[in-house]
Amino acid sequence: MNNSGGSVEPTSAPGVPGTLTLNGSYTQGPGGTLTIDLVNPGQFSVLAVSGSVTLDGTVDFTAIGGFTPGTGDDFTFLTFGSSSGNFATMDFTGWSCPAGDTCTDVFGPNSLTLEIAPSSGPPPVPEPSSMILLGTAMAMAMALGLRKVVSAS
Repeated sequence: MNNSGGSVEPTSAPGVPGTLTLNGSYTQGPGGTLTIDLVNPGQFSVLAVSGSVTLDGTVDFTAIGGFTPGTGDDFTFLTFGSSSGNFATMDFTGWSCPAGDTCTDVFGPNSLTLEIAPSSGPPPVPEPSSMILLGTAMAMAMALGLRKVVSAS
């Protein structure tokens, strides 16, 4: 199948995500769009291609029925035998990537998954050895400072 300028939307009925299975290959050109409907973390559209996929254009993740994807959600929306390229644009219809998170497409050996993850973790905690070294340095500096004051008198 060649999607050079249209839209492919794997659904079982309008607004109901489904799986579209293609025996063969799938090529999406710069003007093509793959629309993936998201209803909840366990219910979303899937394009399953038995052969190779060549990707470009847009993937549009559309939230359906008031669903809002959140941190930790992932959606394996494309399976394939082999792949090349990637979508040039990722759109979010009816929702936006949660503040403080990143929404990325992650390739597996035979799949592509939308992952929503925190963009940064908590600040790093110093190792105990670093704290001991800092404390020792501060104690030495204070001792030297006191010594100079005492000897100057």
